[in-house]
Amino acid sequence: MAQPTISRALRLALATFLLFARPAWAEENVRCPLVDGSAPLLAEIDGRRRLAFVREVMADQARRARTWSLAWAVTGLGLSAGNFTRAALADTRDDRIDPFVGGVTSLFIPGGILVQPLDVMSDERTLEADLAVSLSGPGSPAICVALARAELLFARSAANEAFKAGIATHLFVIGGNGAIALFLGLGFEHWKGALLNGGGGLLISEFQIFTQPTGAVAELARYRRGEVQTTSVAQRPSVNIVPWIAMGGAGLAALGTF
Repeated sequence: MAQPTISRALRLALATFLLFARPAWAEENVRCPLVDGSAPLLAEIDGRRRLAFVREVMADQARRARTWSLAWAVTGLGLSAGNFTRAALADTRDDRIDPFVGGVTSLFIPGGILVQPLDVMSDERTLEADLAVSLSGPGSPAICVALARAELLFARSAANEAFKAGIATHLFVIGGNGAIALFLGLGFEHWKGALLNGGGGLLISEFQIFTQPTGAVAELARYRRGEVQTTSVAQRPSVNIVPWIAMGGAGLAALGTF
């Protein structure tokens, strides 16, 4: 009778150990490898905290990118519709040229957004889908695998934001709008239309670039320095200026998040 008693005691002791050992393991710091170019401080931060930061930045930037894309797509369609209406109401064929060209070029705004959207929108969806699979594994290896994938998508989104707000994009819109101005001026001697379509198009294009979300660029640099606070992005006050078009007028609207 003594042996079963010992056996039950051992089983009870083992169950008690496992019950308390697992929470102790769950609270320990999960160390994950560094990203290239990161400060050593980043390696000291819990992998779960790093992953939470990356997810928060990606979700924030994806939301901003969707708002920006929708605002500019609607703006481009509105400008195009207005120009085509002017062309239809013009009295002569010559008077139709300038607004018709303006209507066609305004379609480049929603067209560019549709053909080459900001990567962060799709990258954020990919990240969340990947996490649903990678975090199903046990222990810290699964967290580090998920973090490595998240950091890769984070860096890709930041690079895309930087490129689309960079010098190459500015040169492209300057060249494109300059070509439109020369087309109207040299081709039809519509120098007033050249100024309105080329100069006005350049201002609109530059303003579109100016309002584009670029938060992932700054947040990636901060992350690689080891400055990880998971509430910083969501709680930071910001003001976004977007084009506004309504019946009978147009202007700018300031959208604030606090």
